[in-house]
Amino acid sequence: ITSFKNDTLISALKVLLEQAERFSKDTLIRPDTVINLLDGKKLHCYSFILASRCAYFECLFADEWSRSKNVKEIDMTHISQDAFMCVLKYIHGTPFDELLSHFQYQSPEEFIEFILGLIEITDELLLSEMKHYFQSVLVDFISSSTVIPLLANAFYLKCEALALECCW
Repeated sequence: ITSFKNDTLISALKVLLEQAERFSKDTLIRPDTVINLLDGKKLHCYSFILASRCAYFECLFADEWSRSKNVKEIDMTHISQDAFMCVLKYIHGTPFDELLSHFQYQSPEEFIEFILGLIEITDELLLSEMKHYFQSVLVDFISSSTVIPLLANAFYLKCEALALECCW
């Protein structure tokens, strides 16, 4: 899904994401999936959206478990709420330049660390387009003091584009 300003599908998905965050018994379509995150945080989601936009969730929901009427719980307790919110925004069609709008960082190092963590998550969830975008974000942070750590992480995370930029 590409997104443009005032795109009705993207707007509808954004509304679903906002509703899932604050759903109640009055919500017309209730989220059917709970993602358990780091520090005991939970995010409520719609499995049909997760499965339609992410190969990882498509495979996860492909069996009989996904046809269950009960709420599905997924253990992602190694992922922070800020990081998974980026993933959810991407899955719901939020433009790339708005994926990090909810994240506040104190230093460039903290931001770089957060993005490297997101790249690792994108590999786990098979979100290659998102991974490519975050590699391009890190290019702006290449300097004489960050080039070696970024290059080492680029090789570890199999970020060919970032590694090439570090070597340039």
